[in-house]
Amino acid sequence: MNNDQTRLCPSSTFEGDGNMVFGIVGGSAHQRRVIYLKQMLPAAGIDRSRLDGIAPEEVFRTAGPCAQTRCAHHDNAASRCTLAERVVAAADEVVDRLAYCAIRPRCMWWSQHGRDACARCPQVVSIDRLPDAAIAQARIPPLPAPADH
Repeated sequence: MNNDQTRLCPSSTFEGDGNMVFGIVGGSAHQRRVIYLKQMLPAAGIDRSRLDGIAPEEVFRTAGPCAQTRCAHHDNAASRCTLAERVVAAADEVVDRLAYCAIRPRCMWWSQHGRDACARCPQVVSIDRLPDAAIAQARIPPLPAPADH
């Protein structure tokens, strides 16, 4: 894939070359919901001093290039995101209609699960101090496969 077609991780950290903010976390402490931006903003352009010590991942949803083999959630053999699979399997849908999402055409989760991932995505917050039980469980990366001896 060339750079313009690289799959984007919708659960990326705030740091990273080219990472973009595509949503702002809203809702309540017990029911987070992402509000999607019409246009992505460069994460590097966000003034972190205004966050008053809060991690950016608590306030923003950030997308960055899929880290592939450098990510604990990536299944290298299948070239798939296991976090997306666990979120789809464990979490309930939280929207009936999909909101506009600036990363959808390049989103790893969309490419794997389509609408099923997008209907759950608004409840996913990268750093959430009171996560829903299903999301908390889905965040746990799979154990590495035992090595053959």
